[in-house]
Amino acid sequence: MATIIFDIETGALPREKALSLVDAFRPYQPLEPWQDWPPFDPAEVKLGNTKDENKIKEKIEAARDKYATDQAKAKAEHERKLATAEADYAAEKVAYEDKALEKAALSALTGQVLAIGYLNPALESPVCIETQGDRFNENQLLERFWKRWQKAEGSRWIGFNSNRFDVPFLVQRSIILGVSVPAQVLNLSGGKIYLSPSFIDLMPVWLCGVYGATFVSLDKLGTALDCGCKADCTTVDPATGEVVPVSGKDFAKLLAADPEKAREYLANDLKVTLGVAQRLGVV
Repeated sequence: MATIIFDIETGALPREKALSLVDAFRPYQPLEPWQDWPPFDPAEVKLGNTKDENKIKEKIEAARDKYATDQAKAKAEHERKLATAEADYAAEKVAYEDKALEKAALSALTGQVLAIGYLNPALESPVCIETQGDRFNENQLLERFWKRWQKAEGSRWIGFNSNRFDVPFLVQRSIILGVSVPAQVLNLSGGKIYLSPSFIDLMPVWLCGVYGATFVSLDKLGTALDCGCKADCTTVDPATGEVVPVSGKDFAKLLAADPEKAREYLANDLKVTLGVAQRLGVV
């Protein structure tokens, strides 16, 4: 029985397309013009047990001055907000959209498959990395994945958190793009949908099948099991010039700027996954 380690990398759809599929930012609401506060009312000044008329007058005057000062400050702040309202709104909207785009790659509605990696330890050249822009578009990446899966019937397809993310993402993107998904991938039984048993997810193996157990990243588990980690693949931060580990959230930028480094990153993930599988006795 052949064993294939697989992993996918995703990225956000083009900005406008992705944002059209998330909740829109709140509409712009212009601020109302400043309205003066009601006139100062001496009767609202708390005098306590003060009986001395002069002290009463002093308290009232002090309260009157504070009221005027507070109103002036409030008016100045309101005028400042009026002057910057549109710019502030625009900045808040951009921040909201940027945050939404950071998460876009995690949903098949707003994300896309950028790369798929395969590792067959039985082959002389075990690693195969296919990426968008490298002769393939997303449709072709998906079509090739399902053809590989069908051709390797009876093989074990091993990933990490793959049954909760990778495989559903591949299925959902295929449905969206009209790519045919083999009927055997999803199985209906007892009113529930199950993935083909050929897909083996190392995450629940590590968690010993305990439902709701704490999520662990491949990076941390690989480090704990001495199987390697993401820090094994580094790049140079253009802002600081420092050598830093490559992060999955930066994969789209890395693929655009340095495709070879992106492939190296995915190949490293595959090797770490294989190491974890071996330590867990799955391979």
